[in-house]
Amino acid sequence: MPQVSPETISALLIHTDILLTYNPLPNQGKEEEQITNKLRSLLSTMGQKWNECVYQQMFLSTNTILDLRSLKKTELYFLKLENYLKKEAYSPCSWMSVRDELGRIVKFVSRQTDRLTRDMKESGGEVTHH
Repeated sequence: MPQVSPETISALLIHTDILLTYNPLPNQGKEEEQITNKLRSLLSTMGQKWNECVYQQMFLSTNTILDLRSLKKTELYFLKLENYLKKEAYSPCSWMSVRDELGRIVKFVSRQTDRLTRDMKESGGEVTHH
């Protein structure tokens, strides 16, 4: 699995949360609405933890270089998702496709978090994010 910078992970979470929050969702049943709300809550919590990680990395390291190219790619990727939703008039089908993609992103972030946690434990560092 490729190593991804903490700021890129943070950007993935922020853009995913923005996509869910500021684009009209189709009419949902009560169960779907609860799932979406839980996803938003999870994204918010994960985003806060990764933001803390980025903050610590930036201010505790003397050689931090932000991966701006990766951040721009992340921004463009989410812009494409938003444009797709707009083009499809925010239809339930388009949201299902986007929601599936967001699920893959959350799994990716989870794997990256697990990797970071494992690496920190192996190096003797304290693990503050799970």
